[in-house]
Amino acid sequence: MKFRVLAVALAAMTLTVGLASAQTKPATPAPAAKPAGTPAAAPVVDKSHASYAFGWQLGQELANTEEPVDIAAAVRGLQDAYAKKQPAYTQEQLSAAYAGFQQRVQQKMEAAFRKALADNQAQSTDFVTKYKAQQGVITLPSGIMYRVAKPGTGAKATANSQVEIAFRSFLAAVGVPLSNVQTPQPFKVADAPIPALKETIPLMQQGAVWEIVVPPGKGVGAQNQQLNQQAIAIQVELGAVK
Repeated sequence: MKFRVLAVALAAMTLTVGLASAQTKPATPAPAAKPAGTPAAAPVVDKSHASYAFGWQLGQELANTEEPVDIAAAVRGLQDAYAKKQPAYTQEQLSAAYAGFQQRVQQKMEAAFRKALADNQAQSTDFVTKYKAQQGVITLPSGIMYRVAKPGTGAKATANSQVEIAFRSFLAAVGVPLSNVQTPQPFKVADAPIPALKETIPLMQQGAVWEIVVPPGKGVGAQNQQLNQQAIAIQVELGAVK
């Protein structure tokens, strides 16, 4: 998946968990307080729906591992555990099997990420060239590029501003996420956790969402040599500016 497709999809969602939206939406009146000592009513839950939801969630997680699983044995284990029966195997057998399963999944994930890094590195130069030519992309003197996904309307940050942001990062050429949405503690722009943000945040207004592409060797941080060889994409939303 190319970053542009991914970025458009992400731009349709709010990056922050209440970061910018809390500052732009009108306040909602608080609900009337209940008399002291009145417990909240418990929600009504359909037992069949809830039970199926647990099984569905577990099934999805197991399917995502792409490891062979005996579903009948998994159901039997669930039934025995729920009935508080003794397990059909010893604790040592269960622990060894579970640890081995986790190790196989971890090794598979690490191999997939190594391949993504290699593919992204091989495609980075071509990706940067094509991205630079796309409509709306602005290239800074450093080589860092950005495109405004959502314009801001609030205060503009400076190098000395204290800001709040939310961001996600990706291997730009292959679209593989490097992180979920991150909301670091407020920081001074000059001390931004990602060097490229020191250059781009002072150009943003509060509430803006930008997609930023960092070419290999530009503004990711010398301390991470592996990522420093990659084209990295960052989608960032600027929250509070003080």
